[in-house]
Amino acid sequence: MDTTKIDLLQEYKEQYYKEIEHSERLNGKINTMITFLTILGGAQVLLWTQMKDFEAEWYLGIYICFSFASLILFIISSFEFYKAYSGYEYRYFPIKSMALTSIETYKCLPDKNDEQLREMADEHIYNMYCERFLNDAIANRNSNTEKNNKHKKLIKWICFSLIITMITYAVGVGIDYYETKTKEINIEENYREGDVKDGGRRDQIDHGKYYKWFYK
Repeated sequence: MDTTKIDLLQEYKEQYYKEIEHSERLNGKINTMITFLTILGGAQVLLWTQMKDFEAEWYLGIYICFSFASLILFIISSFEFYKAYSGYEYRYFPIKSMALTSIETYKCLPDKNDEQLREMADEHIYNMYCERFLNDAIANRNSNTEKNNKHKKLIKWICFSLIITMITYAVGVGIDYYETKTKEINIEENYREGDVKDGGRRDQIDHGKYYKWFYK
């Protein structure tokens, strides 16, 4: 067989296996995505179970709005995860059936010793292999392109969800810290005011006792 034809077939085979390897690399990222979604799911549970009854109602309203935004983004991220890793049809080279077809092609030759007929059979089998490898490579490349685009979209949604979730947690902690600090300041001020008032009464009582003793 011509060397040029062999090189062309080898090129199509390399393209086919390259797309298969690329698909496996994309599928290998699924564990990372599952890890991030698990973290986000746990964060949702934390945000909603740690919700406190803040003193100011509008503080509670702000926290609930952020919590709902975080939950919605988590749901969207989960849906995008499902879309990114499902619904693809990859084409794999059927080694067994292609081999059987090649054997049948040679069996169907009227004269197996005819060199010209054998060359025609070789040409047919060669074209059949090239066409199958090339078509499978093109189909798998289209699937990989679609999967890669959906994977990038999934990463964006997960990043948005992570950012909003962290902001929501920070808002909750900040509001709780602010209200706790405000309560402590109010208690301290009330305590001081109470000390001043009590101290003034004690001074008045002590002075009254002194005047009574002096003018006895």
